[in-house]
Amino acid sequence: VGAAHLDEVLAILADTMGNCSLDEAEFERERNTVLQEMNIWLDGPWGELEKEIDRTLYQECRYRHPVLGWKEDVEKLTRDRMAAFYRRHYGPQNASLVVVGDIAPAEVFAKAEKFFGTIPAGGLTAQGVAMDPPQKEPKFVELKTGSATDRFTMAFRADRAGSESDLALDVLATLLGDGKTSRLRARLVDREDLAGEDGVTVSNYSRKHEGVFTVQVELALEAAPHKAREAVVEELDALKAKPVGERELRRAKNI
Repeated sequence: VGAAHLDEVLAILADTMGNCSLDEAEFERERNTVLQEMNIWLDGPWGELEKEIDRTLYQECRYRHPVLGWKEDVEKLTRDRMAAFYRRHYGPQNASLVVVGDIAPAEVFAKAEKFFGTIPAGGLTAQGVAMDPPQKEPKFVELKTGSATDRFTMAFRADRAGSESDLALDVLATLLGDGKTSRLRARLVDREDLAGEDGVTVSNYSRKHEGVFTVQVELALEAAPHKAREAVVEELDALKAKPVGERELRRAKNI
């Protein structure tokens, strides 16, 4: 939005803190939209498996819950319960205002005070997250679906966003799975025909308190799952046993 219209935007944002009508009919429409999003995710090839992995990685921590929530909870949600949640949590104390663009900082602070200064701060939502204790042994979950191909995910609990190990894991994910010359793609797809053309994805998903490092493999038709899993473990062990060469490391950092 143009800087000249900042007042209008701030007025709208301030109005959302305490003045939303939460119309019953609108609530029903939006709930159906959320349920459709959930179904699209769950009907995808990885949806059910990703849901079960989070629930398996964490027994107590709230990271075990999907970002969109559980389908059965959304189905039972009422307008009044949502309104109570809104009144409890939607206040300046739980919000950040970010303004970027061609405007003087002092002017932004003055406008923020004008539009938000009279709104009650509200109670601060608890920021702490109770993490599960370190995981000592592997955990396994297996799902039967109608998919024509087998697939698996290896998931490892990792460090918080912005830590040194988090940044190293970003590079590691690139070394393993980004591009045709990456280690897992070169081995599983090109050399051993264990995975489909786009069947290898490696991700470092970092969050505020703890991240998750995942290797996802969609197997080629007739490929043996245990052979693909063994190949992934061997490549991970190889990275532990021998330093990465300078050229390969530079490529990953450049990406």
